[in-house]
Amino acid sequence: MNQPLPRRNPLPNAKRPVAEGGPTAVPQQRAGGVRPSSKPVRPEMAAPTVKRPMAPPQKKPSSPIQPAPAEVERKPQKPQSMDELIPAMVRYAIKQSLGLGISEFDEKLLPRMKELLPAALQGAPDEALREHLLTLAHSLFIAIVSGQFRERPVLCGVRAAELAADLTERVLGAVGEIEEERLTAIRCRNVLVGLTLQAVRLLETTNLERESLKGFTDNYERAVIIAYGLKTQAEATSTAPWSGMKDNPLDKRIGATINTMSNVFGDYIAKHSQDLSEEVNQSVLAEFDGFMERFAPYIDGGHSAGAEKSRALQKSVGTEVKRSEKVEPLEIKELRTRPAGVEIKLADGRTLFVSHDDARRIGKAADGEVDDTGKRNRAELEARAAEGDGAPKSQGSIERGIDKGPSRKHDREIIEQRKPQQPAVKMPAQRPRPR
Repeated sequence: MNQPLPRRNPLPNAKRPVAEGGPTAVPQQRAGGVRPSSKPVRPEMAAPTVKRPMAPPQKKPSSPIQPAPAEVERKPQKPQSMDELIPAMVRYAIKQSLGLGISEFDEKLLPRMKELLPAALQGAPDEALREHLLTLAHSLFIAIVSGQFRERPVLCGVRAAELAADLTERVLGAVGEIEEERLTAIRCRNVLVGLTLQAVRLLETTNLERESLKGFTDNYERAVIIAYGLKTQAEATSTAPWSGMKDNPLDKRIGATINTMSNVFGDYIAKHSQDLSEEVNQSVLAEFDGFMERFAPYIDGGHSAGAEKSRALQKSVGTEVKRSEKVEPLEIKELRTRPAGVEIKLADGRTLFVSHDDARRIGKAADGEVDDTGKRNRAELEARAAEGDGAPKSQGSIERGIDKGPSRKHDREIIEQRKPQQPAVKMPAQRPRPR
């Protein structure tokens, strides 16, 4: 039988030779840069180490520090299709502080849309662009509804609505008489109504924090005029829901918006007046005065209420605006007698009321002015006559001339005195007639 081999005793651990320099010395590298083996080196194979003096480190010449290359700004690629171009147009309209106008669209953006048409449709671009124009108008409408113009000036959003309404009108004028395009025509009319209501909504939500106060009156007036134009366009389609109502409530809504904006404008100036210099305060107050004067027919109380608000605001701000006094002529179109006075209708549409006492005072002042003018003319005539006569007149004759006017006898005496004195000429005697 096989018997197990006897177990051999393990060899004792061989002691590693300690290198010169201590047990922690690092083994030197060989000439040639080859990393030495990690295996222990036997004493008889170890090469004798020779200590060499260390050379001082050589300093390399420092190279100039070059700035990091700036990141090249990547220009946005031009849209390659209508699906990319229409959103880019909406973003461009949002960026414009004064809005994207119709003329600018026709000059810059419409040719770009025609370039993206397929080659087969280049012959009839108007018909091919019809659906794309309506899509752009609808996209602008959605951008207004979703609040993308909320952080922009009011004129920016209202002009975008105007552009969308103009594009919708172009499509509606082309498909209005085609029976197959009846749904497109209905869509156009609905978009016009929605754009009108959204334009009025933009006027109501005007935030002065996002507006430039310099020229705000002009910009707001343009926005109001555009809103009225959109209202007229929507009413022409006969689908406007407010056109059949009594007293046209949309007109009242716009008027109430302007009246509210006058109060908001005044409160904004009073709130921020402490942070502005006196010069800036004067310019802002002058802008407010122009706003109150221009929109006086929409403000409760008219011109008088606007002037009163301006004076009250100047007292609260502590800055007095020096403005030239002017006389406002009243062009009376019609006079109506009322039980308590006279109603005056002016040519600009305003209606004034004067009591009976004030009307009499006005008439008396007008008659007195006529009498005073006549008296002044008579006094001038008397003065010229006295200078021509050369002799001073008595006080009684002057008073008589002022009160009753010069008499005919007095005029004849003046004329006779002015004639040169000529010697008397004797007439020859008449010859006797022959019998």
